[in-house]
Amino acid sequence: MKVKKLEEGIDIPEETQVKLEYPFLIVKGEKGELKKNMNDKRIKLRIDDNKIMLYANNATKRDKTKLRTYKAHIKNQLSGVSKGHIY
Repeated sequence: MKVKKLEEGIDIPEETQVKLEYPFLIVKGEKGELKKNMNDKRIKLRIDDNKIMLYANNATKRDKTKLRTYKAHIKNQLSGVSKGHIY
């Protein structure tokens, strides 16, 4: 079953800068910079105010899964540049 429009948002922390240079999402913070290729025909990204918006039109089950995976990757990028990563 398809969903007409699937849209999810992620808040950007104040000390973090996010830039979209298609197809790359660049996230800069106090701990460094991360660049991730977000190239997908069905999943689109945009930055509105202080949010990263991910959306897909006529989303299938696979599109929903991909969109939420991208959302998790972006959240991990945001936490990595602000808090860092400890093994």
